[in-house]
Amino acid sequence: IPYSEQKSIGTQSTFHADSIDIEMINNLLIAQVMDVAFQLREKKKLCACVTVTIRYANFETETKQMAIGYTSLDTVLIATAKELFKKMYNRRMLLRLVAHSK
Repeated sequence: IPYSEQKSIGTQSTFHADSIDIEMINNLLIAQVMDVAFQLREKKKLCACVTVTIRYANFETETKQMAIGYTSLDTVLIATAKELFKKMYNRRMLLRLVAHSK
């Protein structure tokens, strides 16, 4: 297998119980973004695209991504991830998974 450089870094969390607790989900998303941003900085990498995925209790999955200027700054990445989540989560249904990648 030929060597290829890693193209993305991401993390996801499946909840123990489906949830509609927006504060908890927002805090989890922020923690995910900070973890991935730390990994980017550790590897001396920048990202130009942020992706957020949510999965509802009925297993429907939605993904949105946004192109941004090259960065590894927490503040920019958190704001972008929160904006993407806000655009997607409008059904007020229980969620079972939140994922974030760059």
